[in-house]
Amino acid sequence: MSEDIARTQFWQRAMEDAAQFMLSMSDVTIEECGEPLVPIPSASVDSEASLMVAEENDAGRGPEVAYIRSGLLEPLLGVAAKLRSEGLLLRIEHSYRSPGMQVDLVLSPVLLDRVIDMVTAEATGRPQAEMVQHRARGLIANVYVNGTHISGSAVDTTVIDLATGEEVDRGGKYMALTEITPMDSPFVSEQARQNRELINDAFAQFGFVAYPFEFWHYSQGDAIERRVRDDDRPARYGPVTRNPDGSVVPLDPSAPVVPVSVLLDRIENRIAARYDE
Repeated sequence: MSEDIARTQFWQRAMEDAAQFMLSMSDVTIEECGEPLVPIPSASVDSEASLMVAEENDAGRGPEVAYIRSGLLEPLLGVAAKLRSEGLLLRIEHSYRSPGMQVDLVLSPVLLDRVIDMVTAEATGRPQAEMVQHRARGLIANVYVNGTHISGSAVDTTVIDLATGEEVDRGGKYMALTEITPMDSPFVSEQARQNRELINDAFAQFGFVAYPFEFWHYSQGDAIERRVRDDDRPARYGPVTRNPDGSVVPLDPSAPVVPVSVLLDRIENRIAARYDE
């Protein structure tokens, strides 16, 4: 078997597993605790701080969404301090996302095009919009309970080596939606695998779980954590909107972020832009 075929087959299996994982989250009970969203403190890379917030990335502007549930701030700072003791700086790429920001992400041409690329390789021809939507299910949450950033309980991360100022190698960049994206991808170097494990261990020490299908995503107290741990207890953090004072208003966990028909239309438009020129 060629490596290209092996990569494609791994992508197929992993994304199917991710889709089933997301579908299973609908069975998680949410008992919203009502904790407010509080700012994540940030500093520059050359400061003595353990944590910084990214200015901008493919998921949007970082500082505008640098909030987390109040009960998770101390554990997050604990993770950052632990990594700092290893000579590493934790950079938060994304934390809380409002429903409007999640809509933008779900419909993002940049991210949808990346999934279309992978499905095109898988299908060896013009992909079907329904298959792209299915493959994207585990990577771009389109149901509120799946989007734990909307719960204020998740962070997307990059880690910087303070000795070099360079990003720690985890096999790819944040939002790299390819066969290297799943945490257990065999298509990363041994060094990247070790780096993933080191970062996972730091987060686990403070109660966070790694999302199995994205090497950058960690969360605690939400539906993802309950599913990763196979824990039947209700999740304490569900999807919310944030008021100006940081207080939260719960959302219907089962509601779609974007109607499926709208998402399929967007995907079909992206496919047509590529094939119908």
